[in-house]
Amino acid sequence: MNPQAVQEVPMEDRLDQACAWIARLRSDAISDADRRAFASWMSGSPANRQAFDEMTELWGDLGALSHMPLDELYPESVPSSNSRAGSQPTPPSSTTRSNSTLSLADGSQVQLNTNSELIVNFSRDERRTQLLRGEAFFDVARQTSRPFTVAAGEANIRVLGTQFNVERNPDNTRVSVTGGTVAVSEARTASGLQPESVKLTRNQKVSVSNSGLSEVGRTSADEALDWTRGQLVFDRTPLDEALEELNRYLKVPAAAAPNVGEQTLSGTFELTDPESTLAAIAAALDLD
Repeated sequence: MNPQAVQEVPMEDRLDQACAWIARLRSDAISDADRRAFASWMSGSPANRQAFDEMTELWGDLGALSHMPLDELYPESVPSSNSRAGSQPTPPSSTTRSNSTLSLADGSQVQLNTNSELIVNFSRDERRTQLLRGEAFFDVARQTSRPFTVAAGEANIRVLGTQFNVERNPDNTRVSVTGGTVAVSEARTASGLQPESVKLTRNQKVSVSNSGLSEVGRTSADEALDWTRGQLVFDRTPLDEALEELNRYLKVPAAAAPNVGEQTLSGTFELTDPESTLAAIAAALDLD
């Protein structure tokens, strides 16, 4: 066969096929032939598997996957025997030390910032965590049939397997994605209203406060994970937002005057001496 005669299937078509498979696999009438056809389609091309991954992540209601026989059709999604938590919650894990890394039972890794605390509660159907305070970077192991969730202040975060940073501040929660797809929604909303939600992909960020979701902004791994290197990296960042990050390290929190809070700041600042960093920020913006 002439390789040039083989035409590559466009990714849009693969995504349509993935949607069709999701619909068929949710049917109560799925047959053994359907299962074999699905297995053949999944193994036919890495692009098919990628399309299926993307569509399962992008379905807003992951409960829609509950009727799919993923344990049989998607073996890597089944929790291993040493990651099954049963109905009992795992004990809380917390730290106040800088750059402490937690290895979770499912193979996920969580790096906690200074003065941060995380509660982990895994069950057979869901991997739930709660960031009580501080900041954490999550590198989540993929388990398609068992989503991973983070509750952090005003934000609820839901993923299947990806990398993202969560920063819980007094007035908001900021979520920055460095890989994969992350669903972010309001934790609470006015009675009778549906919570706002948004899908973030790599190098996107959003803030969630009691007034709702901010506009989706751009970020980078350098900016989102600066604290893991003992730095703060700002790229046209409003002063109010920059001080929210710095206050995690200051003994006495700093606040910008109302008339300068929207001034933007760019640069890389070391965290070895937070007080000197505050003085450097003031000097960079010509503030007294």
